[in-house]
Amino acid sequence: MSEFKKRTADISAVYKTVNNINLPIKIFLPDEKSNKNKSVLLIHGGGWRDAIKDNSEWNGGWLANNAKYLAENGFLSIVISYRSLDIANELTVSDLLQDCVDAIMYIRKNYSFVNFEDMTYIGESAGGYFATMLGLSQDDKLRPKKVVAANPVLERLDTDWNYGFNGVDNIKKFMPINCIDKKASDFLFLHGTDDGVVKIEDTEKMHLALLEQGHRSKFMKIPNEHHAFLLYDYLKNDEFVTEMMNKVIDFIACD
Repeated sequence: MSEFKKRTADISAVYKTVNNINLPIKIFLPDEKSNKNKSVLLIHGGGWRDAIKDNSEWNGGWLANNAKYLAENGFLSIVISYRSLDIANELTVSDLLQDCVDAIMYIRKNYSFVNFEDMTYIGESAGGYFATMLGLSQDDKLRPKKVVAANPVLERLDTDWNYGFNGVDNIKKFMPINCIDKKASDFLFLHGTDDGVVKIEDTEKMHLALLEQGHRSKFMKIPNEHHAFLLYDYLKNDEFVTEMMNKVIDFIACD
């Protein structure tokens, strides 16, 4: 069942060099059973610290196997990473979000075969924050058609997650719920009911706020599950993660 994990990236590149660090992307081209030329970009989590700290080899990070599974099922899949907050004291999550923006613009410029007209961003945990913020962007070049956010960081930026916003004057402008505007991606939120790292009520609040403002959003509560249930080779077995990924695919594949 896990043969897809043996795949290697078809394209590896550096999208940006900053703080003397090369920031990577990996692209997995779809199998022949292409899913209507849909593309997916995945942004890993890790508390904004388990990211790029040096120029050692990067294997695609926490969501690499998810990208491989998507490619196996006909989706062009891209994994990106960003700077770790640990590499410089002055860094904030705003800088890391800019890294994600720069990755998207690099991909747009260099890989014309990536379909940004039918693009989904998948973000997990801290990566779910980035995917959500990009899904709320009013810039059509950044905002994808769909966003899947698994147990995303959405609120408590001034308490639980304040270490990522040191020196930020107006932290409220970085809270996704305050960034909902006229344009937004279609959202799918997934959250384990027993998540002790990120509060499920924050995700439900965001989901309802999107609906109230006329946007499209779905919310799946995953019974009895803890944080990071979407990761292969972490807490859950392959069968469970693949079942979750198939739910994600159903959302992505639906026009």
